Amino acid sequence: MKRFRNILFVADRELRPAGAFARAVDLAGQNGARLTVIDAQDQIPPPYLSFWQKSHPVDPIRLVREHRERALEKFVSIAKKRGVAATTRVAVGTPFIEIIRQVLRDGHDLVMKRAEGGETKRSPLFSSTGLHLLRKCPCPVWIIKPSTKRRFSRILAAVDPDPESDRPEDLNRLILDLSTSLAASEKSELHIIHAWSLYGESVLRSSRVNTPADQMKALIEQARENHRRMLDDLLSHYTLDPRRSRVHMLKGEPEDLILNMAQRKRIDLIVMGTISRTGIAGLLIGNTSEKVLGRVDCSVLTVKPRNFVTPVRLED
Repeated sequence: MKRFRNILFVADRELRPAGAFARAVDLAGQNGARLTVIDAQDQIPPPYLSFWQKSHPVDPIRLVREHRERALEKFVSIAKKRGVAATTRVAVGTPFIEIIRQVLRDGHDLVMKRAEGGETKRSPLFSSTGLHLLRKCPCPVWIIKPSTKRRFSRILAAVDPDPESDRPEDLNRLILDLSTSLAASEKSELHIIHAWSLYGESVLRSSRVNTPADQMKALIEQARENHRRMLDDLLSHYTLDPRRSRVHMLKGEPEDLILNMAQRKRIDLIVMGTISRTGIAGLLIGNTSEKVLGRVDCSVLTVKPRNFVTPVRLED
């Protein structure tokens, strides 16, 4: 899978080079990619900063940077032992902003981060920083749930080839490019899901409209065939291994169907798109993505359309 050339790995607060980092090193090695490890620290609160400056001659921000830079050397050492050159960067500020600024500054094409939530079934899997990255980072973001597995056994790709939706065609292609490549490299099962519905069905069935049953059945069947044709057109660009691939075209609410399938098939990784529905670039992701990310219990790789513009700027 040679899709990435410049990977950015986000270290957690404890600077633990655990399973997520091992996957980043593997991916960098497979792709011949550059690997950068970033540690993004919150800004020191002004009262503490003022107190420190009065009682110590050394700049506290410099001390924090030096301490964290030394701690990051263990990441470099691990990567070097596996034949991957890695560099490090420590940033101080709002973590997600500093991470996205690093993406913009050095042109990273993938951000990888360990999921920091999900310790219990009721706790969210993604931290605040993770969610901000999923919403606002311009390149693909891969949030990895801690696991003892060395590979992803089952991958789920969520696509929507309907031209009437607000999902650009290039987004579906990118989702399938990544998921098929990953499935091949990891020798995983690949499940492709497309959730469809008849637009305005509830209104058509209401007592106010009272569409005859035979006409309703014909409309639903026509919609089904239209979606089947669009999905077949999209998949015609890919050679799927019938032994390891399954295509699911299901009628219903996409977030419910995606989550249900992820649970039933014991999915390890969901590949899906995030898009803005507000007209304000980069501020919100689509309703389906938001609902899925709020309830999902596995690793997630999200991508955005090529014309996505992050609201984060290099300098404010």
